[in-house]
Amino acid sequence: MSERLKKQIIEHLTHDTYRPAPVEELMADLRVAREEREEFRDAVDELASAGQIEVGNDERVRLPKVGETVTGKFKLNQRGFGFVIPEQASRDGDIFVPAGSTGGAISGDRVRARVYVEPRRGGWRGGKGGKGREEGPRMVGRITDVLERGQATFVGVLMKCGKEWLVEPDGRS
Repeated sequence: MSERLKKQIIEHLTHDTYRPAPVEELMADLRVAREEREEFRDAVDELASAGQIEVGNDERVRLPKVGETVTGKFKLNQRGFGFVIPEQASRDGDIFVPAGSTGGAISGDRVRARVYVEPRRGGWRGGKGGKGREEGPRMVGRITDVLERGQATFVGVLMKCGKEWLVEPDGRS
C-alpha cells in the first residue's frame, strides 16, 4: 500500500481548514490521478481499519476523536501550563494541560495523559493563533506518566536544603 497516499490523506485531514468530506471529494481536493483512485480508496480503508481516520455513517472522512488517554510530546509554558501534542492526529488537536497537572513533565518529554472534557467559560482567546471567543467544551489532560525524557542533561545551581541537595536548573525547563 502506498505510504505516500496515507501520509497525504493524514496531512490533508489535519489541516486547520479541513471539513469532513466524502472520499470522492478528497480525491478531487488532492488531485488524485484516475489510475491511483483504487489505491487511494484502499489507503482510506487501511487507515480506517487502523483507527487513524474514521468514515462516518454520512460517508465523510474525518480524524478520530481523542480517547480517554493520549500519548505524545509535551510542551511546557513558562506560566506552568502546557500542551500534549498527540502522536496520532485527532480532531481534538493538542490537549491543554493546566498548571498543577503536568506530573513533573518538561518540554520535549514523551508523556501519557488522562483526557477529560471541560466546559469552556466563553473567555476571549487572543494572541498568536487566537480565534476570538471560544464556545463549547475543550479537551483537557492530566499527565499520568512520563514515558521518555526529552532531555537528559541539565545545567543548574546545586543547593543544600536541610539534609537534601537540590539542583535548580537554569533556563526554562
